[in-house]
Amino acid sequence: MIPDNKKIQSIERTSSVHTSQSTLMSRETISEKKQIQFIKWTKPAAHQTLPQQVITFLRNELILGKHVDHISASLLIWMKTNKHEINEIVKLIDKYTVNSAKKDSDEQDASIRWLLGFIYQYGVGTDEDEIDAYDYYKESGNTYNYLGLYSLGRCYQTGYGAIEKTEMAKRFYMRSAAQGFTPAIYNLVDMYASEGDDERAFMLLKQTADQGDSTALCKLSSWYSRGRGVAKSEAQAINCLEKAVDLGNPIAMCEFGVRLLYGQGVASDERRAISLFRLASVFEIDTAYENLARI
Repeated sequence: MIPDNKKIQSIERTSSVHTSQSTLMSRETISEKKQIQFIKWTKPAAHQTLPQQVITFLRNELILGKHVDHISASLLIWMKTNKHEINEIVKLIDKYTVNSAKKDSDEQDASIRWLLGFIYQYGVGTDEDEIDAYDYYKESGNTYNYLGLYSLGRCYQTGYGAIEKTEMAKRFYMRSAAQGFTPAIYNLVDMYASEGDDERAFMLLKQTADQGDSTALCKLSSWYSRGRGVAKSEAQAINCLEKAVDLGNPIAMCEFGVRLLYGQGVASDERRAISLFRLASVFEIDTAYENLARI
């Protein structure tokens, strides 16, 4: 379903664990290098078109595991920071759909349709419309686009724009996860866990963590700490968290910072904890701001 001019016009109107000192660089060097790593990790490529930049930004927001209610707000903040307006995206999408016969690739077309679905689901610059959102996600998912498949899974899991069907949600998440989209994997983990299948959930999470995914490592740390789906092990929990920190994960930075601040399983180090909280705040992580405010 391609948006008609009336809809476009409507949118326009509403316009690390305690490690020996010999293996550590100075805190200042770590701080500087990780901040650069953070920025590179989360920012869209400058050469991308504006719609592609928005798609990249939203995908990274999902990977960071931000609460879904904060994602559209983060998008608007990002756009304002980069001096963009929602109308710019809509006009570019309108121009793209009008010239759809000249589209660069099916993959780009599917991503644009997913972006339209996101715009309508969260009412970014327009009124929320769950039917249109679902239809765009379905069109995107029909081409096996990992974002479209993920969002279809969300629709069926929550009953948004479709009848709630757990097995359908799992099916779409599996298809998205098969393409390496980790948010789909995390949702599958949560679904297995909610059904009482902790061992299956743990194994899926560990497989992802073993591939070097920092968010999976961060989540796995919590499972080891609680002994969920596996024997409880604080040493393993800290090890996973340390690896996630080394990979530059801001959530892990916050969690490891708390351990450092209160000496939970590691030597207390308030200075380093503050440094980690500040680095995590680059990603607008709420807990980073909250922890800094308490110190």
